[in-house]
Amino acid sequence: MLYSLSIKNVALIDNASITLEDGFNVLSGETGAGKSIVVDSLNLLLGDRTDRDLVRTGTDMAQIEGVFFVSSAVAESVCRELDVELEEDNMLLVRRSVTSDGRSTVKVNGRTVTVSALRRGMQYVVDIYGQHEHQALLKKENHIVFLDNYAADDISVEKNECQKCYEQYISVRNKLNADWGSEAERERRIDILRFQIEEIASAELYDSEEEELAKRKKFLQSIELIAETLQQVHYSLNDEGGVCEALSESAKSMERIADKDDYYNTLAERLRSLSYDAQDISEEVSSCLDGVDGSEGELDKVEARLQLIRDLKRKYGADVAAVLAFMEEARKELDRLEHAEATVTELEKALKKAKAALNNACEQLSSKRKKAAEKLEKELSCELKELGMRSAEFKISFERLNDPEFTADGFDVVEFLFSANLGEPLKPLVKVISGGEMSRFMLAVKSILADNDNIGTMVFDEIDTGISGRMAQVTAEKMARIAHRHQVICVTHLPQIAAMASAHFYIEKNERDGSTRTTLEPLKGEGRASEIARLSGGDTTSIAVAHAKEMLKSAQDFRDSFN
Repeated sequence: MLYSLSIKNVALIDNASITLEDGFNVLSGETGAGKSIVVDSLNLLLGDRTDRDLVRTGTDMAQIEGVFFVSSAVAESVCRELDVELEEDNMLLVRRSVTSDGRSTVKVNGRTVTVSALRRGMQYVVDIYGQHEHQALLKKENHIVFLDNYAADDISVEKNECQKCYEQYISVRNKLNADWGSEAERERRIDILRFQIEEIASAELYDSEEEELAKRKKFLQSIELIAETLQQVHYSLNDEGGVCEALSESAKSMERIADKDDYYNTLAERLRSLSYDAQDISEEVSSCLDGVDGSEGELDKVEARLQLIRDLKRKYGADVAAVLAFMEEARKELDRLEHAEATVTELEKALKKAKAALNNACEQLSSKRKKAAEKLEKELSCELKELGMRSAEFKISFERLNDPEFTADGFDVVEFLFSANLGEPLKPLVKVISGGEMSRFMLAVKSILADNDNIGTMVFDEIDTGISGRMAQVTAEKMARIAHRHQVICVTHLPQIAAMASAHFYIEKNERDGSTRTTLEPLKGEGRASEIARLSGGDTTSIAVAHAKEMLKSAQDFRDSFN
């Protein structure tokens, strides 16, 4: 249940707080006073999208805070979705802040959570009925959702089995279609793979080839310069009077005095070493000269080979290793496809088996749904009669999807059919229901679903559209019965509903000090009687107030009758 709601700097509300009761709470006020602001604020605590225009003019931030007490039945689900621990007595403190530039932050029990997590968690705590749900019920695709929510416990096993069978069926079907396809598709794929394998294999690549070719290309592009340089060095070392001869003669000369002094001996040894090094270098240069070979057209061949490798890389991988890996994978796939007939046969058998299992699961689910539909038809018809629609008729039609269109929810297409008047044929709900009838129809649905879920708080935003007179009293009594099992918060303009509540809050808009403010105040005693008199006809005469007090007394007696 929602214990308290605090609103600060939201639209016309600068600062307001209310403490609600666990039974039937109503909010009333003049048109335009700000009743929708309260509902919008509560919606923000449930994960609704923010609107920067909600922030009160002249302020930087709006803040809404709600204290909820969560039932043990839903506590685990709420904690899981919000990733928070509940406080003492399963208390949930939700605070939502919205800045004037549209930024939003959410804290639950002091822990920051995302708006999407808030939305998932609070769906177990509060259910708001307003125009959006009114429209949802008129859409055919939502009818199966309402039915399944009603039959939740009765069909849970069948729904889970249907989901499992559907996932298995889709897995086998996707494998058969994606991996194997038809025989013609396999043949086309085999041709492509054979071409790719032959193109790569015929190139006879190896890992380091591209680097080696790049190095050889660089050499061939500079071969003339290399040969000329090596020849020049060779001449410098070996010509008459060249480096080798000069070093050898110098070493011999120094050896003549080597025994005269250790220092001369050291110099002689160094010269001999240099002479030997020069001879070695000369031989290596000579060997390099012999190796400077480049046949005519070799550079063109190297460039052509490099281009071939680049082309293969462009098609099959970032480098030669990736190209070779692609070829190996292609060979494996080719082997699978060339031996696919046996595999396809097995997959087709598996698909047939999975399809049969899915069909059976769908049949079981449909059977349970139809039983639940019969029960819902009877219960809703009774509820509608209690709400004054004695000749109303309600049926749930079933159609079956074709096999390829099965879903995880089975093969049923459900539609609500309705007739408000005796003798009128059943037609789709959207085509025949009026505004007032829709309000009562939705209240009947909510009354039934309230017994099938664990949601603690139900909010009705102007559920009484199109209702008046005796039906207003019947609606009030129906909501009081719901409030006996759930906390109910209702925005209303009907005196019968306002009188039936156990707690009444008045929303008023005032102009003061050059600005407009909306306030929320609890009503009791004379103040409440005056408001109900105003709702009854606008006058607050002593007679009207006396009548309002009679309504309050009668409502109290009605509530006491089932307490």
